[in-house]
Amino acid sequence: MLIFTYDFNRKVVIGSLEFDMDFGFLNSLQQNIFGKIVITICTISAIGIFIIDILFSGNCDYYIDILTKKIHYSDGKWKFKREINIDFDKIKNVVLIENMVTGEEGNKIYSYQIDVYDAELNAYKLYVLQDYDMANNIAKTLGEIVEAEVIDWTHIENYEGFIKRIL
Repeated sequence: MLIFTYDFNRKVVIGSLEFDMDFGFLNSLQQNIFGKIVITICTISAIGIFIIDILFSGNCDYYIDILTKKIHYSDGKWKFKREINIDFDKIKNVVLIENMVTGEEGNKIYSYQIDVYDAELNAYKLYVLQDYDMANNIAKTLGEIVEAEVIDWTHIENYEGFIKRIL
């Protein structure tokens, strides 16, 4: 349990750590019990959010194994890791999609996303790039590797289709 103590020499002690504080607002908060409770709740919440972020992060990695003819996905960390393997035989399409978001001052920012659809129309996002030519070349190369049809849906902004997005 963390214990906050305050002395009037502007020192804050948290457990066995000692900090020199010279902030007027924090000093006034630490002089009453309500302030100590607020600081304790904020500190414990920040540590909890940090731990949850580490455990449940969307750390999506993938690689294409040409020898076994599979795409291997791993999402998450530690015991919360989810792994998905897709055979090249089950891949139906490689799809190039254009996404548009409105940036600052109302200007449009375009990105190009490369998805892999399997036979059940599950979508697996592989790349998000800013350059159309590079995205198109990668999609064509990927289509040749997995022996699937490449579909260019960049003429429709923010197209998602009738899919179940997996990753």
